Amino acid sequence: MKEGDELLLSVDESGVRLTTYRNALLEARRLVAQYVKPGVSLVDELSRQRAEEVAKEESGPGDGAVKRRRA
Repeated sequence: MKEGDELLLSVDESGVRLTTYRNALLEARRLVAQYVKPGVSLVDELSRQRAEEVAKEESGPGDGAVKRRRA
Protein backbone atom coordinates (compact mmCIF):
# COMPACT_ATOMS: atom_id res chain seq x y z
CA MET A 1 0.00 0.00 0.00
CA LYS A 2 1.09 3.51 -0.64
CA GLU A 3 -0.21 6.91 0.32
CA GLY A 4 -3.24 7.88 -1.75
CA ASP A 5 -4.34 4.29 -2.56
CA GLU A 6 -8.07 3.74 -2.25
CA LEU A 7 -8.80 0.99 0.21
CA LEU A 8 -11.49 -1.64 0.48
CA LEU A 9 -12.73 -2.65 3.93
CA SER A 10 -14.56 -5.96 4.21
CA VAL A 11 -16.04 -7.68 7.22
CA ASP A 12 -16.96 -11.35 7.43
CA GLU A 13 -17.09 -14.14 10.01
CA SER A 14 -13.27 -14.23 10.07
CA GLY A 15 -12.92 -10.57 10.98
CA VAL A 16 -12.00 -7.33 9.23
CA ARG A 17 -9.81 -7.08 6.13
CA LEU A 18 -8.29 -3.93 4.66
CA THR A 19 -6.80 -4.12 1.17
CA THR A 20 -6.30 -2.00 -1.93
CA TYR A 21 -8.73 -2.23 -4.83
CA ARG A 22 -5.83 -3.41 -6.97
CA ASN A 23 -5.11 -6.33 -4.64
CA ALA A 24 -8.81 -7.18 -4.42
CA LEU A 25 -8.99 -7.24 -8.24
CA LEU A 26 -5.93 -9.49 -8.49
CA GLU A 27 -7.44 -11.85 -5.91
CA ALA A 28 -10.76 -11.96 -7.79
CA ARG A 29 -8.94 -12.76 -11.04
CA ARG A 30 -6.99 -15.53 -9.32
CA LEU A 31 -10.18 -17.05 -7.92
CA VAL A 32 -11.97 -16.96 -11.29
CA ALA A 33 -8.94 -18.38 -13.10
CA GLN A 34 -9.34 -21.61 -11.13
CA TYR A 35 -12.55 -22.33 -13.03
CA VAL A 36 -11.57 -21.23 -16.54
CA LYS A 37 -9.77 -23.61 -18.87
CA PRO A 38 -6.47 -22.35 -20.28
CA GLY A 39 -6.93 -20.55 -23.59
CA VAL A 40 -10.62 -19.76 -22.95
CA SER A 41 -11.60 -16.10 -23.18
CA LEU A 42 -14.56 -15.24 -20.96
CA VAL A 43 -15.11 -12.10 -23.03
CA ASP A 44 -15.37 -14.18 -26.22
CA GLU A 45 -17.71 -16.66 -24.48
CA LEU A 46 -19.99 -13.84 -23.30
CA SER A 47 -20.01 -12.22 -26.77
CA ARG A 48 -20.88 -15.57 -28.38
CA GLN A 49 -23.71 -16.21 -25.91
CA ARG A 50 -25.16 -12.74 -26.42
CA ALA A 51 -24.99 -13.13 -30.21
CA GLU A 52 -26.86 -16.45 -29.91
CA GLU A 53 -29.57 -14.82 -27.78
CA VAL A 54 -29.98 -11.96 -30.26
CA ALA A 55 -30.26 -14.45 -33.12
CA LYS A 56 -32.97 -16.35 -31.21
CA GLU A 57 -34.90 -13.15 -30.50
CA GLU A 58 -34.65 -11.99 -34.11
CA SER A 59 -35.81 -15.33 -35.50
CA GLY A 60 -39.20 -14.71 -33.87
CA PRO A 61 -42.08 -17.20 -33.59
CA GLY A 62 -41.80 -20.52 -35.31
CA ASP A 63 -38.56 -21.41 -33.62
CA GLY A 64 -40.22 -23.80 -31.21
CA ALA A 65 -41.64 -21.13 -28.96
CA VAL A 66 -45.11 -21.69 -27.58
CA LYS A 67 -47.69 -19.40 -29.14
CA ARG A 68 -50.69 -18.21 -27.13
CA ARG A 69 -54.14 -17.97 -28.63
CA ARG A 70 -56.89 -15.70 -27.48
CA ALA A 71 -60.02 -17.53 -26.37
